[in-house]
Amino acid sequence: MRTTSTLATLAAVLVLSACSTTGDAGTTGPAPSPSPGGGATSSAAADVTEVQPGRPGEPTSTVVEAAEQRWNHDDIAFVQMMLPHHRQALEMAALAPGRAEDGRVLALAARIAAAQAPEVLVLASLLAELGVDVPEPGEDPGKYDHAAHGHHAMQGMLTTAQLAELAGAEGADFDRLFLERMVDHHAGAVTMAADVRRTGASQRVAELALDVQAGQSAEITRMEGLLRDLR
Repeated sequence: MRTTSTLATLAAVLVLSACSTTGDAGTTGPAPSPSPGGGATSSAAADVTEVQPGRPGEPTSTVVEAAEQRWNHDDIAFVQMMLPHHRQALEMAALAPGRAEDGRVLALAARIAAAQAPEVLVLASLLAELGVDVPEPGEDPGKYDHAAHGHHAMQGMLTTAQLAELAGAEGADFDRLFLERMVDHHAGAVTMAADVRRTGASQRVAELALDVQAGQSAEITRMEGLLRDLR
């Protein structure tokens, strides 16, 4: 199973730390009002240690201060889109029991469910903390105009027809189709994570994206190996 230390840290921060927000980049103010496009810019507090030199003859001292951590539109769009992306992965994994024939496929589906179910809670909590829209199950966050504004789009999602085809498959046919579809699904998440690491501003989102990128890339390699064995 892939490492979830970053997500555990994020979950602890959400529970234990107080967060400050900014209404505009570089300007301290009240919490941003949510918008239909989820385009608010916010800041989350993170403690940093600053060394302050003393006066002549006096020692230096350390002061712990709260440093603002900015979120830009790409950060918010990534979290908003990754939430339904993970939910669909959970929906796909839930199809495996009773349909999969290969025990390795069943085990993989269980690992995906165990990894991504907690991530759904973290993603929703991050959005709620910022006061922006949290996509509901079945809702397409594309309506928030991310792609229309030149930002990254959600990638790797299965269509309704593809999900129905997967649900209708059994045995070896299900195993092959599940692996093929999940590889594509994971590849979309990896691309989205790489994009936000280049263009986002939030360190918290960058850490989450790195965790998604590393964990799902490893699972892609594992699934491609399983596909070669099945063929």
